[in-house]
Amino acid sequence: MVKSDSYSSIKTILSEIVDNVMNRISIAAEDLSLSSTAASSCHGGDGASTDVSLIGSPIQSIRDRKRRRENGWKCNIAKARRNVGKDYVSKKGKHARERKVKAGCGIECRRKCHSVINEEERQQLFHRFWQLGCVDKQREYLNGVVVERKKKVTKVRETSRRKRTYQWHFKTSKGNF
Repeated sequence: MVKSDSYSSIKTILSEIVDNVMNRISIAAEDLSLSSTAASSCHGGDGASTDVSLIGSPIQSIRDRKRRRENGWKCNIAKARRNVGKDYVSKKGKHARERKVKAGCGIECRRKCHSVINEEERQQLFHRFWQLGCVDKQREYLNGVVVERKKKVTKVRETSRRKRTYQWHFKTSKGNF
């Protein structure tokens, strides 16, 4: 009789454990289906669930452990700051300064840049370029601004690899520059 009582108590304990595990699995499956539909309907969300019943459970902790949080990585933070022209720390630990508008050509410039484009317009061009925030968009912008032309004058001194020149054309209040 002692054996049958201990056997029945073990059987009830095991059945409770199995029921508890099956319940958690069904809740997790529902949570995954809800979060996947939420993630597919809302672009930009990470599909994270706000179900309170799973917080602290082994299923929730495993799922949190495996989720990549790429926005917090040092290399991605540095990349985002570099793309908008802010100061950042490189992978080697070197500190890079924030991008700033440098001094203009001055009065001695033979193209008279200072009379065509003023400091305010230079600032606007600078900020517009760095606000793009993506290297591909910045390169696309530069490709639209730069025109490739053949050399007008060729000197016969030495052999030169230079076959073309690049001209920059910016839209300003006074027309194209």
